Amino acid sequence: SGADGSRHAIVFERVEGTAGAGQPVALALAMAVDARARVAVELSGGSIDALVDGDAPWPLSLRATMAGSALALEGAIDAAPGDAPRPLAGHFTFGIGTPDAQSLAPVLRATIPPLGPTSLAGRVRLHGDRLTVDDLVGTMGESRLDGALRVAFGQERIGVAGRLDVSRLDLGPFFGAADASARGAGARTTTVVD
Repeated sequence: SGADGSRHAIVFERVEGTAGAGQPVALALAMAVDARARVAVELSGGSIDALVDGDAPWPLSLRATMAGSALALEGAIDAAPGDAPRPLAGHFTFGIGTPDAQSLAPVLRATIPPLGPTSLAGRVRLHGDRLTVDDLVGTMGESRLDGALRVAFGQERIGVAGRLDVSRLDLGPFFGAADASARGAGARTTTVVD
């Protein structure tokens, strides 16, 4: 069920996978969500033996599509040899995007302004209760941003620090404004989150 308590129907149309001893893991899913959107997911990685041993980085690739949107994640879970408990750690590059953000509105059951093409990409590093995102680049219609973030979990409050440089901020889609003065054409601002 969703965060608002609503129920969702997921119908799996295809589930295929392999994970033989010493063989790479592969999983492919195709499903329909609430009969509104088709979702396809492909996941591949190293062998389960190699993941359990933890002697070398374990490669991981994930690709997903839904309502014309796509997500790609490539990287590896870090090596962690030995029998002692180890924090989850890894490094990945990611990209997520859609040619039209409004195409997600029916799936998300949300009102989305006419943002146009929307994307976000960067490099993620996870180590236990710390997450860093570097080389962050995003677009939302005419808006552009780049920066870096640091997130610390495991505390009473989640700690977030970082820098976002907004080279162009287009608020027109949120207010229905079409002229450049209302859109903040050429606006440049840097926001430090701490």
